[in-house]
Amino acid sequence: MSLPALLLAGCKDDKKQETLQPAFDMTGYARQLVEQNLRALSDSPPAVRIRGVQVYPQAMPRQIAVCGQVDLARGNGGMFTLFVSVVSYEDGSGAKPPGFQVDQTVAETVEAANRVWAKMITYCYENGGPPPPPPPTAASAPQPPATAATEPAATPPAASAATPADSGHAQPPPRRERTATKDPATASPREAPPPPPPPREVPHPPAVTPAREPTPPKVTADTPARAPASGSVVLRQPGNLRAGPSGGGEVIRVVPRDTTLRVFGEAPGGWYQVGDAAPWGWIHSSMVQRQ
Repeated sequence: MSLPALLLAGCKDDKKQETLQPAFDMTGYARQLVEQNLRALSDSPPAVRIRGVQVYPQAMPRQIAVCGQVDLARGNGGMFTLFVSVVSYEDGSGAKPPGFQVDQTVAETVEAANRVWAKMITYCYENGGPPPPPPPTAASAPQPPATAATEPAATPPAASAATPADSGHAQPPPRRERTATKDPATASPREAPPPPPPPREVPHPPAVTPAREPTPPKVTADTPARAPASGSVVLRQPGNLRAGPSGGGEVIRVVPRDTTLRVFGEAPGGWYQVGDAAPWGWIHSSMVQRQ
């Protein structure tokens, strides 16, 4: 192989190596950049501790979110706080870092903690952040009004279909239609169309009035018993004395155990109307012992 050929092959290999250089790692560079900015916030950068760092490429082109926890060594007992940093960079290529801009928030105060929380749920996940704007769409042509499509097409006169210019031959004059009447005032070349039939009346169904259900009578302490009774009862345990013979009646008082009461009446469901010299209210038979 000749010397010029070897030199040419060597030049080609050098150019191939130059084109195969790895592209700049913006993800790793963004993490290092954020950590440097966090250490710069402290008076003692070597004492700053950073943990739980996650890097998330965003849906917006050329944007990366770095999220984690940091202890800025400010005498707070080694407490870690959350931080979110959004790194935006220019579109570049090659091994050199492009221009960048960092939006960094550390939850050192209550207001900053609220901003960090809002940024975490917006940026700290894969393809997070606000989506890129949609591409512009072409404006649609205005639609014609609906009435233009519904208008009937104009019908040409019947005489234009059989004129001498169209056929090239002389046409006989049109025959006059004969009418059944001799009065020229009532004669008409066309017969009038019959009138449209009158609209059919749709019978309406009769209004149905719903039947009203009878309202049950309200039972109070003054309501007489459905069945008169006599005798007395003794409470086996403390029981509620109600205004009516039902479990939903208003509780008037709580009668103590071993209290003897007079029975004035009974109601369905095992209810007794009891009292002393006069009826007080109603109590259930499960609370008393009949005497």
